[in-house]
Amino acid sequence: MRRLPPALHQASAVTDGMPGVRFLSDWQWNEAARCYQVRCRLSAAVVEDGPIPAMTEWYVSVDPDYPWGRIEFHPLKSGLQLTFQHQSYNGLGSPDLPYREGKICLTLPTQALRRGALKHEPYSVEGRLAWYFERAQDWLIAASHDALALPGESFELPDFPVERRDVRVVFNEAAESFALWQASDGLVGTVELSGFEQHTQRFLLTTRFRSDKGHIIYEPCWEAQLRVRAGTVERGVWLRLKQPPVVWPWQAPTTWDELRTAVRRQQRQTIDQLVAQVAHHFRDGRSHILLVGFPLPEKVGGPADQLHWQPLYLPVLSHGRQSINGFRNNEVGYWERDRRIVLKEKRMNEWLASENWAAHEVSTRGRLPNPVAGARVLLLGAGAVGSVVAEQLVRAGLHELTIMDGDHLEIGNLVRHSLGLKDVGAMKATALADHLMDAAPHARIVALADHFPPRDPGLPLDSSSVVLDCTSDDLVLHKLATYPWPDERLFISLSLGYYARRLFCFVARGRSFPAEDFHRRLAPWLKRERSEYAAAELPRDGRGCWHPLFPARADDVWLMSAMAVKQVIASIARPPDQPELYVFEQTEQDGVPTGVRHVELDGQDG
Repeated sequence: MRRLPPALHQASAVTDGMPGVRFLSDWQWNEAARCYQVRCRLSAAVVEDGPIPAMTEWYVSVDPDYPWGRIEFHPLKSGLQLTFQHQSYNGLGSPDLPYREGKICLTLPTQALRRGALKHEPYSVEGRLAWYFERAQDWLIAASHDALALPGESFELPDFPVERRDVRVVFNEAAESFALWQASDGLVGTVELSGFEQHTQRFLLTTRFRSDKGHIIYEPCWEAQLRVRAGTVERGVWLRLKQPPVVWPWQAPTTWDELRTAVRRQQRQTIDQLVAQVAHHFRDGRSHILLVGFPLPEKVGGPADQLHWQPLYLPVLSHGRQSINGFRNNEVGYWERDRRIVLKEKRMNEWLASENWAAHEVSTRGRLPNPVAGARVLLLGAGAVGSVVAEQLVRAGLHELTIMDGDHLEIGNLVRHSLGLKDVGAMKATALADHLMDAAPHARIVALADHFPPRDPGLPLDSSSVVLDCTSDDLVLHKLATYPWPDERLFISLSLGYYARRLFCFVARGRSFPAEDFHRRLAPWLKRERSEYAAAELPRDGRGCWHPLFPARADDVWLMSAMAVKQVIASIARPPDQPELYVFEQTEQDGVPTGVRHVELDGQDG
């Protein structure tokens, strides 16, 4: 018998006996779930004769590290059977467990859970468990009033129970494609999906949607890095609904009959009638994917602005000699058998996982402002600084980048470069472009394995709106100044001081790079650098090599490169009227790093 931790014992003494809370068992250790569990009863002031009983019973699971870790509420098998918003699919779950699958979500900052909604979750021993029980009571009250999702809060999809995690359908839907779908009156058709294997998963990209008559409605735009991965093509069915298919109040349909009912509530045509229009394309003895599409708003009660596709597997439709008694082996006979036998009322729907890989969706964790994301950047130099700056810009959402570098990656580059051992010997520009296209599926990246200016005059340089120099090469700057640029653009030159203690960022706008102005502004700083590091012994590329190397560790290079990205973003968003040299230096106190500051030549803060 595992002993109850003192912290959980103390929290239980406070919680058991709270208004509306009663523990019905002692805490038990569940070895399979690796947590402590207690059965309890909750009472709440719910709507009379509503969907929530006045008293409900739950199993509460708590991690042994309490007050840290998870705290979960699941209804008993014989308890609450409906699925509500802010709740996992409330199926029966494992027969070995006394509770259902429908964990309720109590950590969302919804205003429906009023107690504690405006303050952070407490982590004190006595406070955290009690806070969860109060939230659970508020959840019950809100569910009884149909108020779990209030207008203005983020919209939440129903929890579709997905058992197969090895197949994932990937779609590309945004406001632009939503307008195309809204303009179409088609409700059903066929879809082509291109598949590729990666690790333990199979990804299926939606590539072409056709109407039931075969006309193309929408072709998602996938960049080259995804198109080249996609291999085998298979066909599926798509159908559009007016809203998410749910069994009241918020449960995903789990049988064909439940899906029928959910569709019947919002469409004049039944799901059987819709699928029957395209079923003749899929009588090949194989199971095919059905994409159920419906519009989504960003906020509850707000306008829909995006289409979501939820996939499931269709059962194998009738084919060959599989008609039903009294019918011929034709489409009428096939469909009659499908309706009566294949699509049984109680047959389980095999839902699959899906993801929207549209550019705005994959960058929600942090994206560049639109003027910067839309810039066409020519990067000169794919070395330590150039590779790190490029990676940060591309991962943040820069759409178009041309990388120009005529050098190969060497083993000594790896201490500061963003590339790895597998790229040693490759052209830096090509290897970096491949690496970045893996990191950003919507970026358009071109590699030019050549030095600036290119030997081939036909290379695409003139279309750039920003020239970003990371070569630290005076000859390149001279050539930048004399190159016949056809029109005005923004020039940004980045370079590091000794040991990457300083960053120099020169920004100018014009039809040519102002090399003389750059050298004039930088000269006093270089003089200071030489004075400060006159006694420093420069590293060399192995014993016997007399070529000195630039001294700096990766952490210093990457720190200052991140600062450079901040300045690059600011300069693209708001270019200076006149050429500017921005200088940043690392700061420390008593030998401890404290940050990076912008400085002027006199050493005072800028």
